[in-house]
Amino acid sequence: MRRRLGRRLGRSRSDRDLGTLVLLAVEEVVANVVEHGYRERPGQPISIWVRRIPRGRLEVSVWDRAPEAAFPRTGASLQCLAASRSERGRGQAMVRLLAESVTHRSRETGGNILTLVFDPKRLEERAQEHLREAA
Repeated sequence: MRRRLGRRLGRSRSDRDLGTLVLLAVEEVVANVVEHGYRERPGQPISIWVRRIPRGRLEVSVWDRAPEAAFPRTGASLQCLAASRSERGRGQAMVRLLAESVTHRSRETGGNILTLVFDPKRLEERAQEHLREAA
């Protein structure tokens, strides 16, 4: 996964920083699929598709064959994450904070497709926005 992402990104510092955040979000999505979707059926496949899309953005789609998952349509705030005393349930909120957009759809053949879009030009802006919100 890291090599594929590395090939899609450039060598600049901003691309490496974007890659780190993308990996953090994608690893969280994959961990959720393994823990919740494949708990009763370990060893099932997970596919990850990475591509550049217009305006310098990066799109990552995670495909699985797990039962249909409900990914909340609303975003979470950094304040919500900070207020949570539980070590559980933070993954989806973190993914929403890192990604510009998150969409979920069910596969016709069973399973899920979760698509994350990352915009390197907006990353710094989003980080500052969430820090102000948490203050």
